[in-house]
Amino acid sequence: NLHLQNADSAHTLTRSDGVVTNFDSFACAIYVEYAQHLTIRSCELNGCCNGFFCNSKDGTTNELSADILIENCWIHDNGYPGNYGVHNIYTEAKGVTFQYNLIGPLRPGADGEQIKDRSSGTVLRYNMMIVAPGPGTAFWFEQTQGGIGVIDVDPAYHTNFVYGNVFYNPPNSSSIQMFRYDALGIEGQPRNGTLYFYNNTVVNHANQSQRYGTALFGLPSHSEVL
Repeated sequence: NLHLQNADSAHTLTRSDGVVTNFDSFACAIYVEYAQHLTIRSCELNGCCNGFFCNSKDGTTNELSADILIENCWIHDNGYPGNYGVHNIYTEAKGVTFQYNLIGPLRPGADGEQIKDRSSGTVLRYNMMIVAPGPGTAFWFEQTQGGIGVIDVDPAYHTNFVYGNVFYNPPNSSSIQMFRYDALGIEGQPRNGTLYFYNNTVVNHANQSQRYGTALFGLPSHSEVL
């Protein structure tokens, strides 16, 4: 079990050449350049710009992440104030599963998402997620970026599953949309598929003085089906 924390631009590290410098603004508790058949299990990741980041690069199978499993982890208080590009979890892989995790909240003032995903065959099941405190979503399943030509041609790119989870949007949250599927982002590789969302519990806890309204889903077009 690993507890990885405090990799953000407010903290320093000593490089291999002995120079003391601040962490990068994209620093991660776990940064995966690319990997296949990778399991992250029973870890706590917090206080970083990104909690868990998994990349695919250059549209080639030589730099493709695939068959990624994140389970039984506590991933919380990541992200960074004023930075929309860092999240508790950020993944791009050919096949990724999140299960049995406690995810969220983001750190105070952070503007990212709990999960931002650009993968094919995404499965999100049996997790507890706290959607707070910023304006981000519980999950945003976007279009692939580094995996163009590999991930977007996988048949599973058009089919994603979210089931058996508990999503809690508490009173201190400013999130007014809880889930996004293929909304915004790159327009050239649309998912144009089905998000199977079932047997989940969604709790939106607020009154109008705190948060006037909260939309559940953002879907960009009639080509995406819920």
